[in-house]
Amino acid sequence: MKTAFSFLVEIDAKSEDNERYPLKRTFSDGNGITINLIGRRNKNDSAFMEIFGFRSDTILSYDKDGNQLDIDWDDRDDPEILKKISNRSKYVIQLGEERHEYASRFDLAKFVEKHIDEIKGKVVLVTGDVEKDVYEGKSRDRFRIRNLYDKSGDEEAKKKMRVVATFFWTREGIDTADWKKEKKILVNGYTYDYYKAKGQKKGSRYYFPATITVDLSGKDLDDEKTLSQVNIDLEELGLALEDGKLSCSLKKGKVYANEFRLRYINGNEEVEFGMDQLTEKQKRRVLAGMNKVEDFKPAGTAFGDRITIYKFIEPTYKGEYTDGIKILKEGDDDVKLSDFEDEIYEFVSVDDDDDLPFDNKDKKQEEDEKPKKSSSKAKKKQEPEEDDDDDDDDLFGDDEDEDDEEEAKPKKNASNTKSKAKKSPEPKEDDDDDDDIFDDDEE
Repeated sequence: MKTAFSFLVEIDAKSEDNERYPLKRTFSDGNGITINLIGRRNKNDSAFMEIFGFRSDTILSYDKDGNQLDIDWDDRDDPEILKKISNRSKYVIQLGEERHEYASRFDLAKFVEKHIDEIKGKVVLVTGDVEKDVYEGKSRDRFRIRNLYDKSGDEEAKKKMRVVATFFWTREGIDTADWKKEKKILVNGYTYDYYKAKGQKKGSRYYFPATITVDLSGKDLDDEKTLSQVNIDLEELGLALEDGKLSCSLKKGKVYANEFRLRYINGNEEVEFGMDQLTEKQKRRVLAGMNKVEDFKPAGTAFGDRITIYKFIEPTYKGEYTDGIKILKEGDDDVKLSDFEDEIYEFVSVDDDDDLPFDNKDKKQEEDEKPKKSSSKAKKKQEPEEDDDDDDDDLFGDDEDEDDEEEAKPKKNASNTKSKAKKSPEPKEDDDDDDDIFDDDEE
């Protein structure tokens, strides 16, 4: 499944002459357009989203059976053609009682541009695909809009920013350095995302580095019921918590996969008030049943440092992951770690002075829009530096089977791995009648 997002946010947009993040960018020939929108969950947490569309002789789409559907540009508004397109392949905007469906993102972008004054300030459910952009040796997530649904009349709607991603990781990618002090675990792994490099007519999918933050700082881990719930989720990461100590059941040299629902945070995160924020005497009263944690919560909302992270919410238990975590396989065989690493995108900085197809004053921003070329050569992997402090490096202990065939060399961060990028075929899209592919979940 594609990495997808579902943001219930208030829509904002800058003016067209804004140098940093203009409402609109156009190709110099007029055949392409990008509409830049800002989705605000609150004044301290927001996401930058875009609708990127272009004219083409033929539109590649999919019908309701998942078969490829080639549509002539001049036929894209034909009602009979639109009926054949799967819901997942259409581009939809709903404002009030009016619903508009398109076969091309270009038409969606033009509609939003024309009606931006009506859309700004509304609470809108925005869904779409998370794609990768590569610039100066790094990747960044681009939230490419497919659908917008007006929710401004829904008083029960709660703003949130969610991402569903298939995640791949190894035992060596689990970082517990912040566990003892902050009750946080970083899982360094990969997502399987779309990227189209400059000069390519069609993009492909690659494994890109990604990190999930598991934050248990707001949980009362001394409560038996809470601990049981936490362990149900940790199990899907190959972890367990008992008597305050973490253990890991992942085997060395194996690649694991699961699909997770994540919370996207881009700004100052609201700090949850829990047992960790209480004084010893406050804790004593809570544990004795004399008070609740909320009784000691200070007035107002506390915000932390500015960050951009994906926080673990839960496994989805959907599609091919109805049984949760599994070892990545090719046919009946486990995928070898070395073969997996061969399909990780290799970041290479390339200087390119070609003119860009945008008419804007801000050349730096134009350069950000331009995907860089990737190298087909595999770089030699560097050995990680030794760490003399053994006390905090591995909270799991050495509980692995020494006879494991494919022992992997430990890495501090799996996202530092570099290797050759291979093209992977574009999977067929399945049809789904649900506009919002995410279940409702509480903050």
